[in-house]
Amino acid sequence: MFKFTPYILMLSILFFSCFPSSLQVQASTLVSGMFVDVTYEEVMVDKKTTEKQLSKITLINDKGKTITLNIDSYASLFINSTPTSIGAFKEGMWVEATVELRNVKELNGFVDIAQGSDSQAIGESLTGTVNTIDRSGKFIAINSKERNSVKYYLDAQTKVIKDNKLVDLSVLYEGDRVKLTLSENSPSTLSTIEIVAEGIKVEQLYKGTVQQIDAKKKKLVVKDEKVFRNWDWRNTSANKGNISSKAFTAKTPIYVGTKKVDSNQLRNYINNEIYYVTIEQMGQEVVQKMIIKQSNERNLHEGLNSVDTSAQKIRLSSTGNLAYHNGTIIIRNGRLVDASALSQSGDAYVITNGTTTHQYANVIYVTNDGFQSANLSNHEVYFGQISSVGSYRLTLTNANRLSNNYWYGVGYSNLSFSEDTVVVEDANSWTADFTNSTSKYAYFYVKDNHIVAARIVGWSSPASFISVGRYSGNWNWNSIQVKDVSQWQAGNWIESNPIYYMDTTWTTFIKEGKVISKSDLEENDRLYIIHDTYSQARIILVD
Repeated sequence: MFKFTPYILMLSILFFSCFPSSLQVQASTLVSGMFVDVTYEEVMVDKKTTEKQLSKITLINDKGKTITLNIDSYASLFINSTPTSIGAFKEGMWVEATVELRNVKELNGFVDIAQGSDSQAIGESLTGTVNTIDRSGKFIAINSKERNSVKYYLDAQTKVIKDNKLVDLSVLYEGDRVKLTLSENSPSTLSTIEIVAEGIKVEQLYKGTVQQIDAKKKKLVVKDEKVFRNWDWRNTSANKGNISSKAFTAKTPIYVGTKKVDSNQLRNYINNEIYYVTIEQMGQEVVQKMIIKQSNERNLHEGLNSVDTSAQKIRLSSTGNLAYHNGTIIIRNGRLVDASALSQSGDAYVITNGTTTHQYANVIYVTNDGFQSANLSNHEVYFGQISSVGSYRLTLTNANRLSNNYWYGVGYSNLSFSEDTVVVEDANSWTADFTNSTSKYAYFYVKDNHIVAARIVGWSSPASFISVGRYSGNWNWNSIQVKDVSQWQAGNWIESNPIYYMDTTWTTFIKEGKVISKSDLEENDRLYIIHDTYSQARIILVD
């Protein structure tokens, strides 16, 4: 009998090897990205004792997507193959996580090690959040890990990268998260700016009356919810007393007036009014910040003259100095930012709190930077008559340049163009370049004196209307709808009605320094509109 034993063993091995490896070993996936932070949660140890336990880590992958992974104290942790603790993982570090059943089993971090004491920081990289973009495009400033603002300079060789593509500085906004590489020649000059993740884009701004805050399920339940739209609070439901709920996270900051509180304390504020701002996550709205209103609300819409971050004050054109606080909801360029991203440009819609006067701001909403955003420093719009066309150059006469929302006569201008220049003509679909364009009038979108796009028109005066607003999400083959509209009149932005029919038959759309199609628009995109009549657009700049 024993002579058959080797054959039985061989057959057994062959039999078990036929089963997929997934039945023997749990399949794992490798997730890599830039380390952002770690989250702990309070866990009840016994009836009287709680302790903080490791719960989640947050990464940003190379596509700029934020990823949250579950992790516990049993995960193996390494940096450069050396065992370590979770505290050694720093913001901006590149990591690889081995994940099984949505839980991190092993986390590896990677850092560069200097070779000898004489090594210099050539090509050194660092990460941070943009808080300032110079109006002339000469520098940017980021919030460092120590929460200080650090300035870095740009030169002609500085490259801007997003989604692994070279892009223009106009793509960058305050609030965006970036990875910076320093120049080999100067430690204060940037070689590259890589946009790792866009700033926190605001979905909606709301207010309502607190009915319930479920700290365990992370749900905010309110009555009579109103959304801030078209420069006023609008009911989200036709039914008075409607109940709405929104999710929030363990990291959502909650303020009662100027004081930050824990979500468990909010049960003491049932039936109080609350302001809250949402972002979009995984197809649903999630509350990013909440403020319980303490006293009377007043609304201001004025020019923003200056900001003093050390004193936590802004100066408005009519009201003067007004305080803000750490919990103030600050929105600029459609993004949630901190006060360091404010600058003395555009108008601000400010919602204040105070018993008899404006005590402090709960919301600062910069309504329109328009075509004056700092990231558009080397971009211009011209209107003029094509006098002559040469070898990739043309001359304009009777030229006007758009500045501070006005057309200013500049006499003549010499501009360059290339095979990449997009040229169209009203009512003439055959036009694709400047052939036979002499003596015709046109709009020109220009970057660094190069014509990105031109629209040849049939009359000799530039558009007289300048408006800003947000794309409502509705469009037809020849029109779009615009909400939250402000129109430039007599040196001020004036709140205006929604535009339900903006004719785009003869309109050029520009986004991130390039011509786009109307179908590329996304709901809530910010629009800067140059239009002939109230409803006839010529150039629309999209953010």
